Amino acid sequence: MNHFSDGTNAQNLFLGILFHQIPVSIVLMSILLTSSLSKLKAWFYLIIFSITTPLGIGVSYFLSSEIIPINDSIILAIVVGIFLHLSTTIIFETSENHKVNLIKLLSILSGFALAFLNSTMH
Repeated sequence: MNHFSDGTNAQNLFLGILFHQIPVSIVLMSILLTSSLSKLKAWFYLIIFSITTPLGIGVSYFLSSEIIPINDSIILAIVVGIFLHLSTTIIFETSENHKVNLIKLLSILSGFALAFLNSTMH
């Protein structure tokens, strides 16, 4: 089953990646410019960073269609698992002594509930 056959899910995934990469790129460039790197090297690394997503999409398309026939659901499950792991690590590791903040926990549970409701309505 191809989740991207109708284009809607692919467009949503693309927009999610795009809106995620913009602030990440700003943070990365800020870090690079405050380090001892020259502006030319900082821009070089930012360009390398910016082509990794399209390059990854191209490689995955080539591998999944030509070399390794794999179900898109498996790839999507792995990617979503990585996103969840990274986001929860970032959320919980920012608090002092790694204590669970009740507001953060309620925000996460609310997000899961909204995502679940949204998925059941479509």
